[in-house]
Amino acid sequence: MENKRPIVVVLMAVYNGISWLPEQVRSIMLQSDVDVKLFISDDGSNDGSQSWLEDLAGTDDRIHILPQKSNTGSAGKNFYRLICDADVGDADFIALADQDDIWFTHKLADQIEQIHQFCADGVSSNVIAFWPDGSRHLINKAFPQKKFDFLYESAGPGCSFLIKSTLFLQIKSFLENTEDMASLPELHDWLIYAVCRAIGNKWHIADSPMLEYRQHSGNVIGAHYGMKARLRRIQSIRRGWYRLEVQKISHIVLGLTRSRELQNVCGQLIQLSLYDRFKLLFTITETRRNRSEQFALALLLISFTF
Repeated sequence: MENKRPIVVVLMAVYNGISWLPEQVRSIMLQSDVDVKLFISDDGSNDGSQSWLEDLAGTDDRIHILPQKSNTGSAGKNFYRLICDADVGDADFIALADQDDIWFTHKLADQIEQIHQFCADGVSSNVIAFWPDGSRHLINKAFPQKKFDFLYESAGPGCSFLIKSTLFLQIKSFLENTEDMASLPELHDWLIYAVCRAIGNKWHIADSPMLEYRQHSGNVIGAHYGMKARLRRIQSIRRGWYRLEVQKISHIVLGLTRSRELQNVCGQLIQLSLYDRFKLLFTITETRRNRSEQFALALLLISFTF
């Protein structure tokens, strides 16, 4: 009897991506050893993306375009809409896709194997960032996971995520029961990782890159590589964006976890009193995965910049 191929639903958020969509969609639909269904939400493109996608869906019944709604204004909100509205049916796994990357042909099959190998509910990976001038750089996200890293950062770019359908349905249920969407973090991938870890599920970060991560002026986040990227991160910290996002995640995790230790850390991050900052310093090695970023976070806590 022939083995059934895994069914993977891919969720793609689109906005003015016609320059890159043909190459990316092709790389998704040509994935090896899996059956792919692609669900797309266009967030009010004015460059012909919507019509191109509708024409493509008319020739391939594996591709589904969600009805257009009012412009959400961000990739994160568009992905939240996809999670809530896409009918994943009998899918075994769900993956997230940006509109401008290029997936390696074996991405999904390899990640499914990793889920089985590591008994994980979700996986992500390193990526290879590439620029219009031809330069390329490995973006390493596969540092060892820490006890509280999900309170401070995502597992990596959402475009590298693959999760079990059971975890997806838990995240979908959480979103559908969230009354105030403004309470959600801007970064959907961070939310997914945090929910997974908060409810006691396992996540694996693979060191093998699974896709080419295109860098251009329209990137929402980008690769965090180079001096310009570092300056952007410093600016986001100084204006309080990072602190606010950590506190949003902490509120969410506080409502999901039964761990008293984790509840205490979330409370400290939400209050951030002088005493809370002092207590958080004792957990600094269990915060961000990169050791140099742990040191930077400690300085931010001491200086009240965070």
